[in-house]
Amino acid sequence: MSRASDFPIPLAMRQYYTDLDAAGAAAVQGTEWWQQLKEGQQWVEGWPSRPNDLEGVGLQHRGTAPLHYVMGQLSPFYIERMFQKDRTRAVWAVYFGPYTSNGTAKMGVGQGGAIASIFDLVTAQMSMLYVQQPTPTTELSVRLRRPTTPIPGVFRVDVWIEKDEGSRVYVKAELSDGSGNKPLALCSATLARVSNRVVKKGKAKL
Repeated sequence: MSRASDFPIPLAMRQYYTDLDAAGAAAVQGTEWWQQLKEGQQWVEGWPSRPNDLEGVGLQHRGTAPLHYVMGQLSPFYIERMFQKDRTRAVWAVYFGPYTSNGTAKMGVGQGGAIASIFDLVTAQMSMLYVQQPTPTTELSVRLRRPTTPIPGVFRVDVWIEKDEGSRVYVKAELSDGSGNKPLALCSATLARVSNRVVKKGKAKL
């Protein structure tokens, strides 16, 4: 089975993503709503490396899942995350880099596919953290309400468990600018619990 090491990234590309992460980290650091959340006692900063290991919390997404389409080594996003101790709600600070817009020669607004990919990621990870095992997405619905601007820029993504019906977990999420105004985009997702035998075939990383 292929590994990330089988697909080495050229030095110039690695430097680009290092610079992207530095810009993203600085932007998140300067975001007032995120700093206020970090002061709250109900939040755990970071994200578990395994769904059933809440002690192994890390901050870096790019290295923990290097081949992942949305948060891996070639991710156009910089992401910081925190979750509630009961594992039913989380908040992400997502820096949309310059190559997440719908612009052509000039910068546009947040591209719909970029927004949908973030929603797919956050709802799947929320469900996996809640159930403490992989929960494949069976349905994803996204509503784009308002232009996602500015790009590049930091956006707030709230995600929570809506209900648990045993074989299905229902998760909702919304993307906003963090100012308390109406959300820019909404999402609802349905995820399936799988049998333990299926889970043991592959260890999922968060």
